[in-house]
Amino acid sequence: MRRFGLLAILCITIIVLSFSGCTDSSPATITPTPAPSSSAAEIGHSSSNPAPIGQAVTGNSRQKMEDGSQLTLTMVLENVTRGDMATKMLDNYSGLPQVPGRGNEFLFAEFRADLVNFTPNETYSISNLNFVILSEGNFTNATPVILFNPTIQGGLMKGETREGWVLFEIPANSTDPVIAYARGSDGSGGLWFRAY
Repeated sequence: MRRFGLLAILCITIIVLSFSGCTDSSPATITPTPAPSSSAAEIGHSSSNPAPIGQAVTGNSRQKMEDGSQLTLTMVLENVTRGDMATKMLDNYSGLPQVPGRGNEFLFAEFRADLVNFTPNETYSISNLNFVILSEGNFTNATPVILFNPTIQGGLMKGETREGWVLFEIPANSTDPVIAYARGSDGSGGLWFRAY
């Protein structure tokens, strides 16, 4: 019964997203922008040196926009909630009891995204599907089923900020999960954050 409720929410989410009107559902791969100091330049630029909770990471797209400039996005992981507390949050939001898979737990990550530079009068779309978590040596996509309110997913125009949550399901014994946003299909690039 619990899985049925999750499946129903997935179907509703897919229908809503298909009619959402965002201009682009998959952002370009983001390449981190080096910070001024050499020690800070490495933080948030790879899975081996992710940014701690509360530290901003800025990156640019690899592709140039029509005017020759690059997309510039700054993102901060503001909060992480996991385990029983995350399950309670999900239960309260969905109205249905939720159970992670055997040996797993839910992890909510709250992000803030600032779109520093983008094509004027165009919308840049942030999708939950562009977040992955590296836990116990395995990459797992964010759970697209639940659009916890507020969700990070949605559109931004140049100069705008968006805050919201992303949901993952990870092994309960995971001690050092790391989250990436907009990494390339080859695993390069992206903005990296410590979720512990």
